[in-house]
Amino acid sequence: MQYRSEVRGLRTTAGLGLTVLAAAALGWSGAQAVSPGPPDACAATRTALAARLPLATPNEEPFVRIQERVLALGCTDLAAFDDPAWFTRTVPLFIGGFLAQGGGWPVVAAGCAGPLMGPLTCGVAMVDEHIRGDLLAALRVAGCGTDHDWARVGTVIERAAAEEGPVWAWGAAVLVPVRRLEVRLRCLRGEWSAP
Repeated sequence: MQYRSEVRGLRTTAGLGLTVLAAAALGWSGAQAVSPGPPDACAATRTALAARLPLATPNEEPFVRIQERVLALGCTDLAAFDDPAWFTRTVPLFIGGFLAQGGGWPVVAAGCAGPLMGPLTCGVAMVDEHIRGDLLAALRVAGCGTDHDWARVGTVIERAAAEEGPVWAWGAAVLVPVRRLEVRLRCLRGEWSAP
C-alpha cells in the first residue's frame, strides 16, 4: 500500500512537471529561427528531475543522479553541440518520459522496489525503459539530431555515469551505446513503434 501511495504522489508531481517540460520543449517551436531554444528548458527539466530524487527508492537513486548529471553537463556546454536547440528540445521530452512514469515504467518501478533487485539490475531495467521507450518518443518529436550531437550526448552520458562509479561507467560505455544505437537507427528509418 505504501508503494502505491508513493506512485500516485509521484504521478501527481510528475504530471505537473511534465506539463512544464512539454511547454518548455514544444511551446517555442515556431520561434526557432529567432532563438536557439527555450532559455528555461534546461532549468525547468533540472527542477522537475530534482523533485524526483527524494521519491526514488535506493535502487533507483543512482539512475536519477546520473540523469541529473547528464542534464547538467549537457546544458552547461550547449556550445559543443552542432544544434543546441535539438538538445534543449530533446532533453525535456526524454527526461519527461521518465518523470511521467507512463509506458513500461510502472512495471520497472515495481521490480526496482522488489527485494530481489539491487541498484545495478534496477539500473539496467531503467536504462532499457528510458532509452527504448522515452528516447524513441522524444526523438519522434525533436528529430534524430546530427551524428556529432548524438556522439556528444554519448560522451556526456559516459562522464555522468563515471561520477557514480566504475561499474556505472562501464555500463555507460558498453550497454548504453548499444541501446542508443538501436533507437538512433529506428529514428533515422522513421520506425516509431516501441520494440
